[in-house]
Formats: sequence, C-alpha cells, structure tokens
Amino acid sequence: MAATQSRTMGHEKTGPPVAKTIRFLGSSRKELMDLGPEVCKAFGHALHEGQHGLVPSASKPLPQFGPKVYELLKDHATNTYRCNIYITKPCIYILCAYKKKSKHGKEIPREIVELTGQRLKAARELDA
Repeated sequence: MAATQSRTMGHEKTGPPVAKTIRFLGSSRKELMDLGPEVCKAFGHALHEGQHGLVPSASKPLPQFGPKVYELLKDHATNTYRCNIYITKPCIYILCAYKKKSKHGKEIPREIVELTGQRLKAARELDA
C-alpha cells in the first residue's frame, strides 16, 4: 500500500502543466473581438501555444519593449492584423490588437507603440 501512495503522490507532482492565465488589459478584449472570427481563431491558437509554454509560432519579438513581448501576426483577406502580448510565468497579457495600416511600411504606428507601452507598464505592475 505504501508503494501505491508513493506513486500517487509522485503523479500529483508531475501532473499535466497548468495553462497560463490570459488577462486582457484596457479594451484589448474588444479590440481583439472586433478583428473578426477568422483572426480571433488564429490569435486564439497562438495564445494557446503561449499558455503551454511555447513561443507562439505566428509571432515575432518586439525588442523595443524588452523581453517577453511579442507581436502575433495574421494576414487575412488582403489585410494584416496584429496583437501585442506580454508573456510571464503565470500569465499572458493581451496588450492591444489592431488592423495594420500600411502608412509606415513595417513600422508600428506611434499610437500603437504608446498604447502598448502604457499597457505593458500596467502588466508589469500587476505581475510584480
């Protein structure tokens, strides 16, 4: 019986990993939902990867904001959509989601940079 108890206790310690919580900051949930179902589905898949400890495959790092900040990317119906996220050990913070306009080529629009910076600051305070 002691062996059975030991195995059970060992299994509890090495059980399935707990998925990271997703937290939306500001109006990021509405911003994401406004992008449409196809885009939401693609970003949802990427967020699922992040919840389980992977760097989302459809993402690129945003080094101007520091480590653990990524931009999810989705091209759909001749448009490009982006979602900026911050990944920590317990959480994934959704900072903002938007439709990319080609005013500045690959450059992130200034208002998005400012919004991402503000929400990232809030996420880091929540995470501390």
